[in-house]
Amino acid sequence: PKVPSSVRSIAEWFYKFVPGAAFMLGFSEKTDKNPSRQARVIVALTSPRTCDVVIKLPDIILYEKAMRLPLSLPVGPRIPASELQPPIWNIFAEA
Repeated sequence: PKVPSSVRSIAEWFYKFVPGAAFMLGFSEKTDKNPSRQARVIVALTSPRTCDVVIKLPDIILYEKAMRLPLSLPVGPRIPASELQPPIWNIFAEA
């Protein structure tokens, strides 16, 4: 009720294009009702270069498995910087 009607009508118009755009980007679609009427995005890394994405909207659920990432993300235990060995060729590592 607090959203202006002009903003609501533009959002409803834009919302009609979401399933088609998602399909063109490779997402799969499942029709479902979201009782909370909220949008939710869930991203889970499956490897350093892929992730699973689930987008829950009020009327549909869009998902894609093994979505390729443009760069590799660090996955696994973190190594403290003090344990990393500096490259031998780096003459400033000791300084």
